[in-house]
Formats: sequence, C-alpha cells, structure tokens
Amino acid sequence: MEIKKQNSKQELSWEIVLSPGEFEPYKEKALKALTENMELPGFRKGKVPPDKAKEHVSREKVLAEAAFLATRTVAADILSKEQEEWLGQPEINVKGLDENNGLSFDLKCIAVPQIDLNNWQQKITVKKIVQEVKAEEIEKALEQLQKSRAVYRAVNRSAQKGDFVEVSFSGRSGGVQVEGLNSQKHPFILGEGRFVDGFEDQIIGLSVGDDKIFTLTVSGDWMHKNIAGKEIEFSVKLETLQERLLPEISDEFAKSLGNFSDISEFRASIGEGLLVEKEKNEQKSLRVKALEQIMDAVLADIPDILRKQEAERLLQELRASVESGGLVFEEYLAQIGKSKEAMEKDFARGAEKRVKAALVLKALAKELGIEPTEEEIVKCVNEQLAREDSLEDVHKIDPEERKAYCRSIIRNEKVFEALEVIAEEK
Repeated sequence: MEIKKQNSKQELSWEIVLSPGEFEPYKEKALKALTENMELPGFRKGKVPPDKAKEHVSREKVLAEAAFLATRTVAADILSKEQEEWLGQPEINVKGLDENNGLSFDLKCIAVPQIDLNNWQQKITVKKIVQEVKAEEIEKALEQLQKSRAVYRAVNRSAQKGDFVEVSFSGRSGGVQVEGLNSQKHPFILGEGRFVDGFEDQIIGLSVGDDKIFTLTVSGDWMHKNIAGKEIEFSVKLETLQERLLPEISDEFAKSLGNFSDISEFRASIGEGLLVEKEKNEQKSLRVKALEQIMDAVLADIPDILRKQEAERLLQELRASVESGGLVFEEYLAQIGKSKEAMEKDFARGAEKRVKAALVLKALAKELGIEPTEEEIVKCVNEQLAREDSLEDVHKIDPEERKAYCRSIIRNEKVFEALEVIAEEK
C-alpha cells in the first residue's frame, strides 16, 4: 500500500493506493456481504453457493461495495494513529477503481487548531453552591404524584376548574384560519393554564356538546410567534368532561407507592431524591461555568468547515427530535415563527461555541495527561450495544467510530472531574 501524507495548517490529507492484490480481499468481503441473504429458486435464504450467487451480482456493484469497505477500513486505521491531530468528519474521494489497477483515493480531514490554554487554572473562579431542599418543594413533588394517581369519572354537569376535558377548537385572525391553530378532542386539565390567557375561562360552565365562539387578544410574548399580539376568534366545542378524583395524601397513599411505613417516611424519600437531583444539576452547572471561564481566556482559530459541520449537526438533531414527536419539521418552524435560514443562523452561533468547547476539552486532556483505558472504552462500547434497539441499529455505526465516540465522552468526563476538583480546592 502506498500512502503519501501532506499537512497544512488547517488540513491533513493522504493519497492512498491499494494494489490489485491488496484490494482483492475487499472484493471477496463485498461479494459475501452482498450475497449472504440472497434467495434463489432451489436454495434457502442465505444458503446460495458463492459461485452461484456471484452470477447474480454485477461486477460494478461488487467493486463499489469493495471500495466502500476498503476506504473506510484503511481510513480508520490511518486516523486511529493520528487521533490527536484531526477533528470533524473525514472526507474520502475515490480517484481510481479498477480490478486490474486496484484502488486509489484521497483522505482529508481538518487539522486540530493550536490552542493556548493561557494559565487556565487561574481562570477558574466558580464556586460550588451547597444545595438544600425546602418543605414547599417536597409538597409540590408530592402533589404531582397525587395528580398522577388520579381517577377520572364522567359527570353530567357543567365544566369546572380541575376537570379533565377534551375540546375541539380552531382559531381565525382577520377572518382567515390560522395555520396550526386547530385541534380535535384536545385533552387538558381545566385551569392549569396551558392555553392562551383567558381561553380556559371560556370553557368553564360549558356542558358536553356545547359550542362557543369568543375573541381573545394574545400576549405579545406568546411562545408561538404566528399568533403573538394578534386578536384571535376561537370556535370551540366541549367534547368530553370528566371529574378528577385525587387520592388522599395519607399513610395508605405512601404505602401504595413503595416500601414506606407512613407518609413522613415517604416525604423524607422525596426530599432525598430532590437533593440528589439538585446536586447533579449543580455539578453540571459548575462544570459548564468552569469550562466557559477557561474558554473566555482562550484564543482559537476555528476553521469555517468545523462551524458548518457542527451547525448542520445541531439542525439535524432538532429535526430528529421534532419528527420523533410526530410533528412535521416545517410546520414546527411555522409555529415558532422561524424560517429554516434563520434557524441555521442561530445554530451557527451556537456551533462555534460547541466547537471551541470541544477543542478546549481536548487540549485540557492533553495538558492533564488524561487518556481513557482500553477497558473503559470496551465497557462503554458494550453498554451502547446493549442499548441498541435492533441488530440493524448496531450495524449502522462503524465500530471504529463507536470506539472514538466512547473514547471522547470518557475523556471529557475525566476532564470535567478534574475541573471540579480544581474549583473546589480554590
């Protein structure tokens, strides 16, 4: 194999050539991958002889799959030896692919910018705040648990605060239907303030089947910008009405929720849980603030391509989150009054901060001599594999990419632990 490396200030690149003999094993792997689940008359699925299966796969398809396997395998091996020197998504460009001449391709990636940590330990001034849980916080959590164990019963009367209702509604502005402002049998607890101010008050007193039309002026700071500050004519119909019966907060209630002798013991357990949650949040806050204090004192020349890649990643994460909730991404943007271009600009600003944080964490790990052990990485990989939903999900991620990801999160966790110790000592 011929490998020619070229470095510049912002880019690492390699020219790689595999001879026909070196490329041959990848062709064999490609053919096996393409035919392992093949079905042909007279043969069971996956039991077609290799010579017979080969007749039903085109030469071009085998070469393309072999090139994919070869470029990813060779690139992963090269980059694993350069793991402290590159960032971002590597770029692979096949230049030559032929059975007689082998495979040639270019590999490019972004060089890690030089980071001057600039006496970073002196920049950490954040202090850890001792956490406590107040009695009213325990009561609020207890009330939420009480509501979660409520029983609902249909009633023949007018709606009151605290009832569970389902309402069909639509909204018009200037006589025109507002996009997204309509729903059928929308469920909520009457009086909890989930809608525009005044909307729920209009439902009180209605009976099942009643219709009502009313007009409200929406607050200018309402979260959905397409109706903020506008006068909206609502048309509503009460579809369902049930009263909510809350269990009494008592010793029996506590016993129904776990191995508790009485309500006092259960309150104590709630307090302990809230304290753990608060301490975790304070730990996270301290870590973020300490890192930001270091970042503020660091000068870094961040390549534009890194900003772009990170912004695209942020946008894709948001899209996936929105669509996993059953929403169409474009409709979501309309609801919050944002265009895709405006969202990309917002993410571009956040992307630079995230990239800089990654660079500083990488530099801190090097400064502190922090490096995950092979055992820690293997444990992380196995935990990830155990959480995968299916075998198909497992094979979606390259094993080397998975190891690199685990290495990164373990290393960052150790850096944050070191920052905590320094902050507490200071």
